[in-house]
Amino acid sequence: MNLKSEAYRKLIHFSSSIIPLFYAFTFKDLTLKILIPSAILFIMLDIMRLSIDSVNKIYMSVLKDIVRIKEGKRFTSATNLLISSVIAILIFEKSIAVACLLFLTVSDSAAALVGKRFGKVKILNKTLEGSLAFLFSSLLIVYFVKSLNLVTGIFGAFSATFIELVVLNIDDNLSIPLISGLIMQLINSFLL
Repeated sequence: MNLKSEAYRKLIHFSSSIIPLFYAFTFKDLTLKILIPSAILFIMLDIMRLSIDSVNKIYMSVLKDIVRIKEGKRFTSATNLLISSVIAILIFEKSIAVACLLFLTVSDSAAALVGKRFGKVKILNKTLEGSLAFLFSSLLIVYFVKSLNLVTGIFGAFSATFIELVVLNIDDNLSIPLISGLIMQLINSFLL
């Protein structure tokens, strides 16, 4: 995917920050009343698209500039983002859910754009520069999510960076928030 397409894709990804920000300033029940039907709708659309080859071909050709080829055979990143948002909000403490979802929407976008534009040092299939952008932006998120325990947040930022770098076979829209959120939840249970 070229830089322009990646930038457009990540702009959409970044705009998904509305989910954790909405949750941060409202309530769990209200957020889930919006997210659960949205996630169900996206799941149903993906199932239909994946079941009907002609629909999938049209979908992939119309959105070819912003979807990855592998999304032609599995749920889209948008669907996985909605699924992980619902799960994170259901099972994690509010500050942890907000942080791990922002790691996904903000830090993953920063890593992709910095890595594509400035990345020189390759690590696995990523770049050192992209990973540093992910870590730096994650640490900024920890700083701004004031209700999050600082130690918990730092562990979360480092774990999310590591997950983004090394987890290759699971969509990072699922792995980043759910694994880093679980790590933060476990750290919090030991600290409190």
